[in-house]
Amino acid sequence: MDLETIKTSVRQILGAIGEDPDREGLQGTPRRIAEMYAEIFAGLTQDPRDVLRVGFEEGHEEMVIVKDIPFYSVCEHHLVPFFGKAHVGYIPSGRVVGISKMARATEILARRPQLQERLTTQLAEAIMETLTPEGVGVVIEAEHLCYDGETEILTETGWKRFAELRMEKVAQVDPVTLESSFVRPQQWINYEYRGPMHRFLSDEIDLMVTPDHRMLVQRADEFRRGPGAWRFMAASEMDREATYVLPCRCARPGEARWHDRLALVNPDQHQIEQYNGTVYCVTVPTGAIYVRRNGQTAVSGNCMTMRGVKKPGSMTVTSAMRGSFRRSAATRAEFMSLIRQGH
Repeated sequence: MDLETIKTSVRQILGAIGEDPDREGLQGTPRRIAEMYAEIFAGLTQDPRDVLRVGFEEGHEEMVIVKDIPFYSVCEHHLVPFFGKAHVGYIPSGRVVGISKMARATEILARRPQLQERLTTQLAEAIMETLTPEGVGVVIEAEHLCYDGETEILTETGWKRFAELRMEKVAQVDPVTLESSFVRPQQWINYEYRGPMHRFLSDEIDLMVTPDHRMLVQRADEFRRGPGAWRFMAASEMDREATYVLPCRCARPGEARWHDRLALVNPDQHQIEQYNGTVYCVTVPTGAIYVRRNGQTAVSGNCMTMRGVKKPGSMTVTSAMRGSFRRSAATRAEFMSLIRQGH
């Protein structure tokens, strides 16, 4: 890492914002920031697979879970810190690894400019590739849901606008099975927002969200080859020329039907509109909720609005499932149940 270039750059930034880098209180700042960057971005020169290879042969074939692994990372969009905890589960196929190695692999991946979604996927894939287990599940909790004032959320007593919520239980959605359950929100906030909003409008769906809002989607071309796993994607990162499949209704436990709870959104049905008003945010454990706008329902995910800047303390939940964790609803349910115990 080029510490001298970092120090020079920090001096230039201080001057650009109108400060005097030679002022007594700032003289050591370039050096301190360079040393801090060397530490918090140390994972750029390390490979998590190296620590995961230090395992051993063992006949254990049941699920192994490491919960509440703390991590500290930096969002690559604004170099703003974000932090949280990771939960990892895997089913060995003859090889296991020490608990400390899971924590170390998480730390290596976190210590680089990151996105929470990428961190989740990279951790799952590193474990899958190195240990070759029957399956891997990773859940990372580190923000909130952002909708316009016309959107409603399903509560135990019926549909309500976000402004009318009084911390009653709301419908959260499992992003894997699309099954719903009622929980009390972990957080409910709102703030004033002026800027672009992404609107998804078709015969089946009407959803208007901030650019950083995480949509629960599959690309239509991939879906046609065989329904895969739903994935979270920021509205602004969706390909404006592509067609997407969005879940628009919840599933009943054990229900296998798909066709009546999916929405197809074509490129001309994904528009950007200017907005000036209040944005509402709710945090739930699964990271996805059941909402309605102008009578059209949708399942949607968490917002990624400048982590720690606009509304510090809000939370995002991301997951990555591989192998048997993706194939088996029972395995996923066992994993989610075990990591939630004690929370």
